[in-house]
Amino acid sequence: MILFGAVLAAVGAFWTSHKQGRFEADLQEKQRMLEEKSEEIISLNRKIAVLSYHTMNMVTGGDSYAYILFSDNQSQSAENVQLRNILLIHEGRYPLYDLSIQIADIDHLKDVKVFPVGNIGSTQHIKHWPLNHAINFDLSEKQSQRFNIFFYSRNGTWYQQMIYKKLEGRWLLATRVVRPNETGGIDVLFKNISPDFPIPENEIVWE
Repeated sequence: MILFGAVLAAVGAFWTSHKQGRFEADLQEKQRMLEEKSEEIISLNRKIAVLSYHTMNMVTGGDSYAYILFSDNQSQSAENVQLRNILLIHEGRYPLYDLSIQIADIDHLKDVKVFPVGNIGSTQHIKHWPLNHAINFDLSEKQSQRFNIFFYSRNGTWYQQMIYKKLEGRWLLATRVVRPNETGGIDVLFKNISPDFPIPENEIVWE
């Protein structure tokens, strides 16, 4: 009887251990499947978030921006340079909507031109847009000229600073585009300085 009881106890322990092993294996398999499903859900949520972000930016303009350059007429000499037509450069992945531009002569604290542009890049992303606007700004008898160009669009505001300097009969340009940030400072989006600009970059006073 003692031997039988011992055998029965051993069989019971083995059966219990076997069932426990199967239970733990099933539990691990369910845990693995749950983790896979969780990863699929996380991946899907990320794709939805990216798609939503892209869709929102397509409607608002996202972080796209634009800046301008002037064409000039130098038919005689640097003394007779006249800024004329405006070329708009679009930067970014998304279109800009309801864009308007205000060009200010900083040297005389007055507006030179304020005009609406409308939507750009809505159909296709074209980087350069010749605008049907001219400022006809005469640089005769000047040695320097400053402009601030303010841009207003559905995705916010930003502005461009332009500094013209005359050196040995040539007009050179330093320009940058900045956008106010949430900390009260500015983010520099674009900067271009003529190689022979007479002021070192670290000494340019933009404001």
